[in-house]
Amino acid sequence: MPRDADENPPDPDEPAAVRIYRETGTDSVTTDPFAGGIVTVVSTACPGKTTPNEDSAGLVDCGPRSGVLLVADGVGGHRGGEFASENVVRIVAEHLDDLRATTGQSSTPVPRGMIRAAILDGLDQANQTLLDSGLGCATTLAAVEINGREIRPFHVGDSEILVVGQRGKVKLQTVSHSPVGFAIEAGLLDESEAIHHEDRHIVSNVVGTADMRVEMGTALKLAANDTLLIASDGLFDNLRLDEIVEFIRKGPLDEAVRRLIALARERMDAAADDVPSKPDDLTIIAFRSPLPRRRRRRKKRPESPASQTPRQAEPAAVATAPASPIAATLGTATIADESDGANDAIDEESVLESTPSDAIPASPAESESPERPAITDEQSGVDDSPPEPDRSAGTSAPSEDASETPAAVPPPAHVSWWPFRMSRK
Repeated sequence: MPRDADENPPDPDEPAAVRIYRETGTDSVTTDPFAGGIVTVVSTACPGKTTPNEDSAGLVDCGPRSGVLLVADGVGGHRGGEFASENVVRIVAEHLDDLRATTGQSSTPVPRGMIRAAILDGLDQANQTLLDSGLGCATTLAAVEINGREIRPFHVGDSEILVVGQRGKVKLQTVSHSPVGFAIEAGLLDESEAIHHEDRHIVSNVVGTADMRVEMGTALKLAANDTLLIASDGLFDNLRLDEIVEFIRKGPLDEAVRRLIALARERMDAAADDVPSKPDDLTIIAFRSPLPRRRRRRKKRPESPASQTPRQAEPAAVATAPASPIAATLGTATIADESDGANDAIDEESVLESTPSDAIPASPAESESPERPAITDEQSGVDDSPPEPDRSAGTSAPSEDASETPAAVPPPAHVSWWPFRMSRK
């Protein structure tokens, strides 16, 4: 009879870093911390089955934010399916645990290259163990190495690995080592045809054969709230891919796994023509790493002109070619054009604080006033205004002393723009 979760507690002799699951039951769905994230494990036998559950699952802690997830499915119809799946998970877990013991303390992460080698060595030894047993037993295996945000898949057989984003994007799905799986990958069958295919139960590559091959995928970085799912074929033979994705892409992880288990067992119990139904043992491992999202740096908005402090007037070099008609030579200092704001010798805002720029005429000929009042000296009352400067000419050439050492120009006490000159009271 299938063993209940309460009757099958974790082995007290096993190291704390290694946890192997054979029969958890559908009511013991819990979420535990693992490898910097959270993990949920469920393994249950086929409804109405009198023989033991042939699936096994394992969690191996390899240090801070690193570990390995394992799911094995004993090949149905072969003798010793339970023996094969449990031994493969246990042998690979022992290799990983020995590696961690030799590399240092449990708080020290195991190098990822060594984890990869331990998985492959464990699979090779497990394959030879099953061959030497003489039972003719075999099993599938799906394993995922976790190192922080990076994962790497390994699989033999038709137990699948799936990575789904929060918005439902399928980022990774392994190809089953079976004729139907290869036909789907080649485009010869679609999902609806493949899930009802009569040869879907045939597997072409398993652990326990002389020609076993391990398919190792490339590394994949998990984004925030991505969900990793490893499951035996009991899930994928009874639920379509879009249904699985919709369940696991968001929401609490343990609740999503409960819904998957409930729907899969419901279809196993009651077959229908329009939905898939294939009674089988079912094992699921779901992992999610709640990584914080990166904060976007906001660009600093430029301060308003009212909050900006006026710049101090500094001595400046002579402008070579002023483009604005209001540019004038003031001793050794020159007011440059507005387009050269970064190189202003005298801040125009301080000069034009009482006169808006659009009120200044472009040239004396364009002025609306026919008569221009002359600037007179306040003491003598005599019109001492100089003749109007020639606007066709450029700025006056600087003196040699000014070009070498420009003299400091004090801020003007009074500025008058008729006729474009400065006078001091």
